[in-house]
Amino acid sequence: MRGSNIIIRGISLVLLGSLLWLQTSDSPLINNIRERLDNIAYDIRLASTLPKTTSETPRIVIIDIDEKSLKETGQWPWPRNKMALLTDQLFEAGALVVGFDIVFAEKDRNSAREVLNHFQMHEIQSPDTMSDLKNMIPEFNYDEQFSNSFKDRDVVLGYVLHNRSHTLTGKLPPPLTVTNINDAMLASLPEAEAYTANLAIMHKHHPAGGFFTTRPDRDGIIRKTPLILRYKDKIYPSLALEITRLFLLLDEVSIDMHKLGRDNAMEHLILGKNRIPTDGLGNVLIPYQGRQNTFQTLSASDILNKRIAPARINNKIILIGTSAQGLFDMRTTPLQANVPGVEIHASLVHALIQGKFPYEPSWAAGANFFMILIIGLVLILLLPRLSAVWIIVSSTLLLFAVVVANFSLWHSQGLVLALSVPLITVFALSSYYLARGFISETLNRKKISSIFGQYVPPHLVEQMNRDPEHYHVQGETRELTVLFADIVGFTAISEKLSANELKDLLNRFFTPMTRIIFTHKGTIDKYVGDMIMAFWGAPVVDDKHASHSLDAAMDMLKEVKQLQHTFALAGYPAMQIGIGINTGIMSVGDMGSEFRRAYTVLGDAVNLASRLEGLTRYYGCDLIVSEHTKQQCDDYVFQELDRVCVKGKQEPVTIYSPVCRKAEAVDLLLN
Repeated sequence: MRGSNIIIRGISLVLLGSLLWLQTSDSPLINNIRERLDNIAYDIRLASTLPKTTSETPRIVIIDIDEKSLKETGQWPWPRNKMALLTDQLFEAGALVVGFDIVFAEKDRNSAREVLNHFQMHEIQSPDTMSDLKNMIPEFNYDEQFSNSFKDRDVVLGYVLHNRSHTLTGKLPPPLTVTNINDAMLASLPEAEAYTANLAIMHKHHPAGGFFTTRPDRDGIIRKTPLILRYKDKIYPSLALEITRLFLLLDEVSIDMHKLGRDNAMEHLILGKNRIPTDGLGNVLIPYQGRQNTFQTLSASDILNKRIAPARINNKIILIGTSAQGLFDMRTTPLQANVPGVEIHASLVHALIQGKFPYEPSWAAGANFFMILIIGLVLILLLPRLSAVWIIVSSTLLLFAVVVANFSLWHSQGLVLALSVPLITVFALSSYYLARGFISETLNRKKISSIFGQYVPPHLVEQMNRDPEHYHVQGETRELTVLFADIVGFTAISEKLSANELKDLLNRFFTPMTRIIFTHKGTIDKYVGDMIMAFWGAPVVDDKHASHSLDAAMDMLKEVKQLQHTFALAGYPAMQIGIGINTGIMSVGDMGSEFRRAYTVLGDAVNLASRLEGLTRYYGCDLIVSEHTKQQCDDYVFQELDRVCVKGKQEPVTIYSPVCRKAEAVDLLLN
């Protein structure tokens, strides 16, 4: 048993070690598995803890170039004079900051210039017309008109920093001013190799700019995004960061680094009074506020056509983006597929102003390791001591506790700690111990059935199988009652019968006797010739073992009387039996050799019962019990027979013969 427990603990420790390896391994395959599991847990946690309202959203409005806008204003791209008109109307209505989730990397079409080029290409000479067209070019320079709409206004233009190619398109805005950066810190930040930015003319009035580069996870879902990126030793802000900086009237930001081995790793971006937690590469987990249209969203065509009251724009942060399917700016978030990208920036702006971001702290790896280790060790120490029901109950409670603790830290502190592997740890170890318990119980049941099936009545075997842990075949000493019964004069009877007749007689005798013993919760020890040996009180504990044994003996005597008629019809001699019963301390267990074993009882108390059975011939009665048995059978009337010294005993014992049950005594006396 001890060796078995060591093996069980060893397997559970190996399982725990595998789970710790799953949490800490740098293997690409394991990383991928862990990332998928963590992402699933993260998405569930995010969806279940969304704010009930966005009433705290600090004046963020999305202007959507939607299908309605395309239908009313025309296909995209719109002429830049339309964009200039949109910008003017927003600021005239009181907008504080306007950010474009759009890049204007190509020149707008100039109708006058296109006609002039057509004339020149086809050598059409009309001096007056050519002169008029040249004079009209500035009037149709919509790019410049759009750029002029930025003058003295807080406008943030979007652009893309990427590593897809080395193509440089357009012009980058001025970099972000970071006060405490040094070369080592700068080198630790991720670097972009190329950009797709806005036309140079768009920078005529020095608008701000921010990249809207996003990096989906392997499953295509956007969960995090960089706040800053490096390009040629300069730091550039994201669109959301730059919009927030202008809104908060800040000229600069700073960053906190911490040592990660020999390298620097970013830990916080300081934005005014807010410390924004980041990972080592400057990424933040996006604190989504809800599904699509969580933020106030207005159609761009409604702005252009002045269908929106200025009060809905006044003192607001404006983000201009698109939800039109053909413009390919739909993204997948943990909450929903096909969400306009501008909504992601809106969630970021909201969180940057509030200063509330979920984050995985630098010490999370160590905390996750020890959390899994402690959970695993507690389960390994606790579960082997519990039944299957309590394993399920305790594991369920622990699963609930882990989830509640994890969600509480997420909700109150914004901490992102491992959830998937700790839950798998609880599930895996509890499943292992449940499976082990099931297998062990199944084997115990088979063992019990194989050992006791021929000795114990079926209903007691079922009782033992319901709780096999409480029954065993190990030797033990306790008070039991043992019965010996054999056929009187069996030698003479056997001489009168053939072998087949003798076998038939014994089978007809043993079958009803065994049934009676089983009915009264007895255990058959053995058959020896014409003798039956049975005992009560083991393997199933029976507090009334003496009384049940006497009930069985009385019924056996009645059954023998009924068998007399059956045997007479078969031509067999008349039969009588003698029964001896004793109650006392005896050894019980699985005994024998490696070749043959039996569940039996041994001891002086057993020998005394055998001697009492032999005395039935001398005293001319069918049943003799000892004083110890008589004392535990209050329901019976007894006749004292004698005090005798039996073989192997120094002290005399008082012997009794039961007359009847006390309830039957009056009728018996009257008769």
